[in-house]
Amino acid sequence: MSLGWDTYLYQLEDGRPAAITLDLDASPEESQGLTILVRARIVLRQPAEHGLMVAEETDALAEADEAFDELVDTLSDGEGVFVGSLTMGGQCIMHAYLPGDTVIPAELTLGSYTAQVHTQDDPEWSVFLEGLYPSEDQLHCIINRRIVDQLEEDGDTVTIPREVFHSAFFPNSNGAQAFADEAATEGYRLDQMAQDPDDGSVEVRLCREEPVDLKSINETSLLLVRLAATCGGYYDGWEAATIAQPH
Repeated sequence: MSLGWDTYLYQLEDGRPAAITLDLDASPEESQGLTILVRARIVLRQPAEHGLMVAEETDALAEADEAFDELVDTLSDGEGVFVGSLTMGGQCIMHAYLPGDTVIPAELTLGSYTAQVHTQDDPEWSVFLEGLYPSEDQLHCIINRRIVDQLEEDGDTVTIPREVFHSAFFPNSNGAQAFADEAATEGYRLDQMAQDPDDGSVEVRLCREEPVDLKSINETSLLLVRLAATCGGYYDGWEAATIAQPH
């Protein structure tokens, strides 16, 4: 499944907020030979008090992003990949991976900004995978946000409790049953347990009445993510019927 681009927020160790926008589908496996990390750093003109951008600067930064993407393509003869940007402390740092023999200027004009450029060898894409890419929990919350946003666009009142179905998969029935039993202590009932006749894997489908606003569904689904992992399986997602806003 293609995940495309998205943005998420997180807190640095010193308590400051940071925003990361990235291509969730980018990977070193799909981009062999791109061993040089290029970081183009621009200073925000009017950062918010917490160091992130304000709405008034959104368009200018979008133009800078587009210019950087085009320059990456030009400098690398179409081989380079713009993977994302990190905004924090009044700065936006754009990241790209290019072939090792690419000639890269020390300064770039990106839209109405001047960017200082830093390069380093990173053949394993460590900066992207360990510094930019979301953790499993963060990625799960990104996907939850997309679902909740779609429900709200469809007119759903997400704070209204309704039956929510959660699915998880296990390599055998022992793990599946342990998961169902533990989930029952949290108020979930077993809706279905089905074993694949070919490989013996088991799907467990649970149900509980609960709201699907982002805070609630993150809390409940992350609990099941960890519980499924403890029982040797993996959580596969949730679904619920749309409840329209009352008139």
